[in-house]
Amino acid sequence: MKDINDIRADFPVLGRKVYDKPLVYFDNGATTQKPQCVIDTISEVFTTYNSNIHRGVHFLSDKASEEYENAIALIDPVVPEVKIISSFFSALMKERTFSRAFSYSSEALSLRK
Repeated sequence: MKDINDIRADFPVLGRKVYDKPLVYFDNGATTQKPQCVIDTISEVFTTYNSNIHRGVHFLSDKASEEYENAIALIDPVVPEVKIISSFFSALMKERTFSRAFSYSSEALSLRK
């Protein structure tokens, strides 16, 4: 098992001292602290290939989709539910978008009459 100090070292914010004591953070209801590798990856995505996945027909979208699939392939053997959850939310967002678009178009059509 990994030593707690090694784990803390992965999270830059936990290197801070608050009131002369090492920071301890338990409030993860809405925000979780990120390890440096996640911060680095997010920065890489935003600075080199930020785009929608599975929807574009251009280089950035292809690269973002490829990296997304690579991440899912790494996570899937450990947490197979991630792919199911991702598919569920993707379908849910499409349904919401179409529903909202339909309601707006219905309103627009009724205003024209």
